[in-house]
Amino acid sequence: MGKPPLDLPLAGSPILLSKNSHTRHRRHERKLKTMIEVKIDGMTCNGCVASVKKALAAADPASSTEIDLASGTARIETQMPRDKVVETIEAAGYDVVAG
Repeated sequence: MGKPPLDLPLAGSPILLSKNSHTRHRRHERKLKTMIEVKIDGMTCNGCVASVKKALAAADPASSTEIDLASGTARIETQMPRDKVVETIEAAGYDVVAG
């Protein structure tokens, strides 16, 4: 014969979780991203921009970075703290001068 019907809750019914399943879920919650804006000195070309973006992506693959080469301003949406962002940019060979 066919498979038995799935035992699903009715629409609008609360789904009860055991304490253990809720705890497991919390361990897998994502960190919140924050927007960090910094002024970077030393970038002179699009290759420099690519280097900074690559370094930040390696440090936090979930980050997204927008850089305006003319102003030297970078906006980074990341889970990293500000000091780690600055450290990453400086390790790539650029100076963070403001932000």
